Amino acid sequence: MMKSALAAVTLVFILSACSEQEKANVPAVTSNQASEDQVVINDITYKFLFEKGYKKDDEILNYYKDQIEMYSNYIDNEIGNLQKKRSEVIVFFKKGKGYTSSVPGSIDIYEDEEEEFYLTAGALFRSNYKNSNDTKGSFAPHYMISEYYATKYESEQEPENQFYTTLEDVAQAPKKLDVIKLWNDQAFLHTYTSNWDDYIDSISFVDYLMKTYGKEKTLKLISYNDNESIRKIFGKDLVELIEAWKVSK
Repeated sequence: MMKSALAAVTLVFILSACSEQEKANVPAVTSNQASEDQVVINDITYKFLFEKGYKKDDEILNYYKDQIEMYSNYIDNEIGNLQKKRSEVIVFFKKGKGYTSSVPGSIDIYEDEEEEFYLTAGALFRSNYKNSNDTKGSFAPHYMISEYYATKYESEQEPENQFYTTLEDVAQAPKKLDVIKLWNDQAFLHTYTSNWDDYIDSISFVDYLMKTYGKEKTLKLISYNDNESIRKIFGKDLVELIEAWKVSK
């Protein structure tokens, strides 16, 4: 029911996250920020910072703590020890309008949320795990996998409150996306569109890998995503994996 709006939202998320990826993993506390609170959830310390002029609201703060705990429990259960977690994540509350966005080590939340789009399992995945030993600086697999988990969570845990894509959407994906063009930061930034089918396709590709090769191998794409590494992990290069996905049912 919100697919057209979500497609546009998706593009904003991608552009925001891509442009910030090269920044330091954890933003430094500057003169216009103050550490107001922190909480430890599943071995990660979440530090809550507020931009100067942002009116702290304990009800909102507690809401986000509950959201983080809920999604963190889910992600921890899904990932286990297959990816190394960060020890600290900065949650920065900003003034003005914007979309909740996350990169490894930080989450930005705006005072006036566009479309009331808050946290998701995908956002927590992106903030809690880093692209360690990333061989090509590829952002696409990290983003695709995080959105796969967001879709999986919303489909399985909160179907009555569904506002995201569903696993049924993913199963019906057109499978036309040229994944290769998305495989590094610049290509991902410039060729990914707000087309809903493209978004569903990207999650469908991850779903195919998860079901065919398993979680452990698929998650390795976050850290090892050059063609040589892909062939070692899957026994096929990226082109061959894409072709197999396109002909799969």
